[in-house]
Amino acid sequence: MSLLKIKTLLTTTCIALFMLYMASCTGSADKNNSGVIIYEEIKTAPDSVRLVFVGDVMGHTPQTRGAWRDGGDSCYNFAPTFQWVKETISMADLAIANLEVTFAGEPYTGYPRFSSPVALADALKDAGFDILLTANNHVMDHGRKGLELTIDALENLGFSHTGSFKDSADWKNNHPLMIKKTDSTLLF
Repeated sequence: MSLLKIKTLLTTTCIALFMLYMASCTGSADKNNSGVIIYEEIKTAPDSVRLVFVGDVMGHTPQTRGAWRDGGDSCYNFAPTFQWVKETISMADLAIANLEVTFAGEPYTGYPRFSSPVALADALKDAGFDILLTANNHVMDHGRKGLELTIDALENLGFSHTGSFKDSADWKNNHPLMIKKTDSTLLF
C-alpha cells in the first residue's frame, strides 16, 4: 500500500472517529466570557472510550520565536498555545496528535526542515496528549539522528508513539501500538 493511501486512510479514520466523538457529547454547550465554547461534563457509558484526534502539530519559525520567554529563566514555553483546547484534550480518555516536527536540537528551524525545542513536547504532555503519531513527511528532516532524538524525547516524557521507529528491533518490539481498556483504565 502506498504512503499516500496509508495517509489518506489514517486521515479518514481520524476524521470519522472525531465526528463520532463529537456526536457522542451529551453535555450542553455554553460560551464563556472569551467566546470559547465550553462543554459540560461528557457522560459516557462505562464500556466506552472518549477519543480526541488532532491534526498536524507544527513548529514553524514564528511559532518557535513566539514561545521564547526572556528573563531570569529564559526558556521556550509552548503551554499558552494549547490554553484554549487543553480542557477538551484533557477530558478525553485518549488524545492523539500527528507530530509534524522533530526534536533534533538546535538550531531550531521551521519549514522545510523542522526541529523544535523539546518544550513543545512538554506542552503537548501538559495539554493532555497521550499518543503522538510520527509517520509523516517531516520525520526524517534531520536524518536518523533527528529521528532517534525525537523518539527519545517522546519516551522520556512518557508518550506512547507510533509511525516511525529507531530500527527494525524497535519496530518489532513496539509495532503495532496496542491499547487495551480494563475496567476504567487504558493500558498501552
